[in-house]
Amino acid sequence: QTVAFDQEYVMPAIVRLTDTGTVDLDVRYVDGKSGIFMQLGAKPRLGANREDTVIFSYAHDPNTATTFRRVKTLDTMANSIHLFGKSQKGRQATARSVASQRENGVFEAVETLADVETVELLEMLADYELLLRKDPRDLVAVTPTPEQSARPWDDYFLGDTVSIHASDPSLPFPVTREHVSGLQRLYGFTVEVDEDYGERVTDMVVSPQDAG
Repeated sequence: QTVAFDQEYVMPAIVRLTDTGTVDLDVRYVDGKSGIFMQLGAKPRLGANREDTVIFSYAHDPNTATTFRRVKTLDTMANSIHLFGKSQKGRQATARSVASQRENGVFEAVETLADVETVELLEMLADYELLLRKDPRDLVAVTPTPEQSARPWDDYFLGDTVSIHASDPSLPFPVTREHVSGLQRLYGFTVEVDEDYGERVTDMVVSPQDAG
């Protein structure tokens, strides 16, 4: 898939790139002596689709996970964004998500961008900030069962898409309060060296936003 740019703003460019589902962002920091502090690019998406071969299940056959945690936080959430531009120009812009406010309550963010002079740029920035912040941060973590689950490096690695299941859907009262089943992208894992087993994963972080 090809995406062409001609003097595109950064945020629209990021959205267009990531929406292809084929790339990861490549961020490089430079010393800034030349006036350039960061370079942002894209590289082929890391990982492979392993939904059929790598399955982590908690309280659900084949029981290949010993723990399951899903955490939603409101730390960075904002569903009512108000931006002020250069004071002499009196520029300002507002973006709101009524659906998010109805579901989560109203979370406001007010910011001053003193170097922005045009209302068009302020409106675009408000819209994209709302897009990134209108929903709670949502993370899922599981601990694989060493003896029964797939092994890191051999069977999966960072960026891979794997299957995650929690609680048997046939049970009326799931132990996790909700049934979870879907495809998740693997963002990180912690490895310990066990005297008896060797290398084992003690914590794995995946993203429910990638659920299929």
